[in-house]
Amino acid sequence: TMARMPDISSDKVTKFINSNEVPIVEAALYALSLLEEPEKSIPILMKNLDGDRARIAMYALPRCARLVKPDLLTSNLKELLSKDYIKITVRKEAIRLIGAYKSSDSIMLLTRELHKTNAHKDVLIAVGHAARQLLDNKDVWHILEELAASSKIDIVRSILYQQPNQLPAEYRTRYLELIIRVANHNEADVRKEAFSYMKQWINGNEEAVAAAAASAIVELECSSIWNAAMDTLIEACCDGKVNEVVISVIKDLVNIETVGEYNANAQRDLPHRQRLIKFVSKLTALPNYIRLNLTPLYKGIVECLS
Repeated sequence: TMARMPDISSDKVTKFINSNEVPIVEAALYALSLLEEPEKSIPILMKNLDGDRARIAMYALPRCARLVKPDLLTSNLKELLSKDYIKITVRKEAIRLIGAYKSSDSIMLLTRELHKTNAHKDVLIAVGHAARQLLDNKDVWHILEELAASSKIDIVRSILYQQPNQLPAEYRTRYLELIIRVANHNEADVRKEAFSYMKQWINGNEEAVAAAAASAIVELECSSIWNAAMDTLIEACCDGKVNEVVISVIKDLVNIETVGEYNANAQRDLPHRQRLIKFVSKLTALPNYIRLNLTPLYKGIVECLS
């Protein structure tokens, strides 16, 4: 209550931080976020981000962050992040604030966290979240590209979880390029997820999504992702904007030469034939109202197969 009164200085509150009573200490830390001089409260809160006090100090810090100049906040966060041993939750929150209140040093601090030795995966995921708040800076895309190429699957997956409608329209196409990069990752499970999430990005990006999916479908060396890629291509072709890509896939599958290692057996058909049959089956199983719109496509497929 005292902290809400006008003209109360931080000195009158900080004296309670050294109390032996936990409730009083926690109340004092929270009260610092209510003072009229948040720039004086932030350094005090920063000093209490270790141990049991971190929970309250970390809750109070964002309240002060909204009321100070970004450069002042970043200066304090820079000092905090320079420490080798701070809680992961504290480091993540500091990184979140860097993204929320951008300054001239935001990209530098995120890059520094990205390149730290043995950085925790949750911290790197937080770097990605913060970076997505700074897409107007061309250098931030280098950070996202590194995360998309990470060998740690959870970090790569975090790139996929971005919803297109949560980004400004001018950055969506370039962000889709990151997802397409993930669709070429070394891990097959990650690639399948990338094609699944790619469906959300089809509107306005039909050609880019179709091209990525088509490439995976005709990649016979990989037997685990073509079905996911095919589902994405089917969805991308429903408006009739990528008919040429679809027909190109049909032609490529038809013209693939059979080689010894692809010989059919009791367990597995010829891979290109298997994909061709599945692709045509999915195309012809589309609802009537979609098939009517795709008449030129079906004519092109018939000509290709004949």
